Amino acid sequence: MSGIVAIFETCGGEAEAGAVEQMARAMEYRGLDGMSCWTQGPVALGHCATYSTAEEREAIQPHASEDGRVRLVLDGYLTNIDALRRELRDRKIVLRNSSDAEIVLRAWELWGRDCPQRLEGEYAFILWDGRSGELFCARDHQGLRPLLYHFDGRRLLLGTDAVAILAALPHRPAPNAGFLTEVLTFQWYSRDETVWSGIMRLPQAHSLQASGSGLRIGQYWQLDTSRRLTYAREDDYAEHYRELLAEAVRSCARTDRPLAVEASGGLDSTALFCMAHRLQDSGTLPAPEVRGYTMAGPPGTPADEIEYVHAVVEELGVPVAEHPYFLPDLEWFAANARQSCDLPLPPNGAISLTEERAIAADGCRACMNGLGGDQWLDGSAYYYLEFLRAGDWRKLARTVRGDIAARGWHWTARALTHFGVSPMLSPGLRSAARRIKALVPHRARPSQALELTAPAAAELRDRRQRYLDSLPSDRQARLKLEKLAHPYWSSMYDMNSRQAALNGLSQRHPMLSRPYIEFMAAVPEHLLLRRGVRKCLHRDALAGILPEKVRLRTSEGTTDQVFHRLSEPMIAQLRSPEGQSLARLIVPQELERTIGEYCSAAIDNRSLLALWPIYVIFTILGISGGASFFQEGDNGQ
Repeated sequence: MSGIVAIFETCGGEAEAGAVEQMARAMEYRGLDGMSCWTQGPVALGHCATYSTAEEREAIQPHASEDGRVRLVLDGYLTNIDALRRELRDRKIVLRNSSDAEIVLRAWELWGRDCPQRLEGEYAFILWDGRSGELFCARDHQGLRPLLYHFDGRRLLLGTDAVAILAALPHRPAPNAGFLTEVLTFQWYSRDETVWSGIMRLPQAHSLQASGSGLRIGQYWQLDTSRRLTYAREDDYAEHYRELLAEAVRSCARTDRPLAVEASGGLDSTALFCMAHRLQDSGTLPAPEVRGYTMAGPPGTPADEIEYVHAVVEELGVPVAEHPYFLPDLEWFAANARQSCDLPLPPNGAISLTEERAIAADGCRACMNGLGGDQWLDGSAYYYLEFLRAGDWRKLARTVRGDIAARGWHWTARALTHFGVSPMLSPGLRSAARRIKALVPHRARPSQALELTAPAAAELRDRRQRYLDSLPSDRQARLKLEKLAHPYWSSMYDMNSRQAALNGLSQRHPMLSRPYIEFMAAVPEHLLLRRGVRKCLHRDALAGILPEKVRLRTSEGTTDQVFHRLSEPMIAQLRSPEGQSLARLIVPQELERTIGEYCSAAIDNRSLLALWPIYVIFTILGISGGASFFQEGDNGQ
């Protein structure tokens, strides 16, 4: 993945060429194919190039219009590039080369600030229009390519990673205590904040306009949660899905080197690997070759899925390279945080580093994965709400009988109430039902939540309320929007991008493409979840494409047990004198309580998630210089 940076002096003055070069050098790991910068008057742009397509090499960035008054830096690629080329040529617009950067520049000249609505893919770009004195930038619909910014009222800094922004600031800002509280409690409410106060994240599907009058940020695309697909036959949904998945894989596969595909043995990534081979056999894959890779979990553990990978190898008659988990010691994660000046990779994210390094060593630059499948394919019991709204009593009765047979009376009654009847009630009736439920005695469960200091707890409550207020009242619509834009994804996708860049790779996400998401959000829920079996539409559509051993599997690989070896050194560090810094957020005795509960639990019931967020905050405080928390204005802005 490439990297982009910019400086814009909004009140006039000269942008410093040395400063933008320093920002770009801070991300040299994103510039395997070189770095270049351009400065003129109040603006400076920089590009760190790591090419994964032939088209990218046709436009050295910053890319310029013929008169040099429009300049662009782009990280990413377009999935609808063929359609855009046709439309631009139909409008008699001359394309000087076939690069994605040229398409984006021409799209700006034609559609202006509306151009991101027309661009599909995985991208972030910064564009300077010297004719209007405006700087414009945007991120893709899912936020798969990062873009951060810092604005002090006069100077705007933009960059792919936090290290680029920090390189241009005279002093390291204070840590963003409110955001760290979210991370600490694993309650994510902020899409636009980062570890550092004042360094903001441009949210997914948003654009930013900057001029002498300041900044304006707006959303250019929203998911239509009310859209419903209605076909006469269930087979029609499967046929549509199969065609859609094939197109998603094709449009994400464009590369001039071998295309790497992660094939874990699970339903999602394995389907992409099989579909890529199907396209290659038909001569429609825009890549010279498909290569499969997998991580081999420790044999005999729940992480061991290699039998399913071997089923793929046998079915397709092609090899899949096996690589062991990357299992670093605890210091590696602290070093990762120091290097990135950001949240360290979680252990279940770091395990793929050996595989990614092997992919890069094999000459690949593009790596396709199955992220998005768990969000969009799983389905939910909101099929009860859909049946009730449609008055489809026959399907409702049939589904109730099926759920009782598969999951029992208790689960079915609760699901029918929560996912069906309750959302149909008026807000007043729902409120009354909650009051009645509160009067019913129930067995209390011990709270496992960390007890925060009073300021931290108050901040977290405020953030939670603001987040809930931003969501629609319709529960099913809320679920769909959280699948698309839960705040956790914002940080996770940025971390994934950074990891891929460190290994010289460009990630590709067919199951997070805009057409895929729009289709899955409109599919009836009962086609996805049936009698407790998830991803039913995916399974049905890929009959004859996925090996049956994989298509019919209901187990899932888990990695929790792999990471218990980190707990002992982690606990030692949290109990060290440096661990006292956590008292700014956590009531002191809470740390010992949490450690004690983890240590006393049976090994199979331990989850490193109980300790990992605390350790993350410990590492961030260690690189922040000990700034104080919850001062006036310390809310990330």
